[in-house]
Amino acid sequence: MLSIKEPPPPIEEVLWHADRCSREGTTFLATTRDIVELNSGISEVALYAGASLENKLLGKATFVDLVSFTSQRGRALFEASDLYKRHGVPRNTQMFIGLADFTLVDAGDTLETLDGVIRASGLPLTRKNLPGNQWNAEVYYFKTRRT
Repeated sequence: MLSIKEPPPPIEEVLWHADRCSREGTTFLATTRDIVELNSGISEVALYAGASLENKLLGKATFVDLVSFTSQRGRALFEASDLYKRHGVPRNTQMFIGLADFTLVDAGDTLETLDGVIRASGLPLTRKNLPGNQWNAEVYYFKTRRT
């Protein structure tokens, strides 16, 4: 989840990452979460806005890599990012998530169009079923059908 309460602004962030990915093949997004159980080249990452932006689906990409924010490579990624140098990163950033095939979603796309099931609850992936507090902002889901 991308929140307006933490830098950078969500819409600017997804536009920047989409552009970077189209030019360089991959992009690295800062996250406060300790990401687990993603498979490189297989797992899909959906980026959605917080409640203040109505949990709007903003973009999606394929997971390719994880880099610790405090590692030498993480520091180099931060220094190379004009987005994060300009706005900063969210408090408690732990990692950069490497993403490929980053696409902005079409106007009609929503969390529901991902056809997912939230792993923790077994509920369909919908706005109303998203966990309500910031500590559950990371939602793992399964596709209900292959596209």
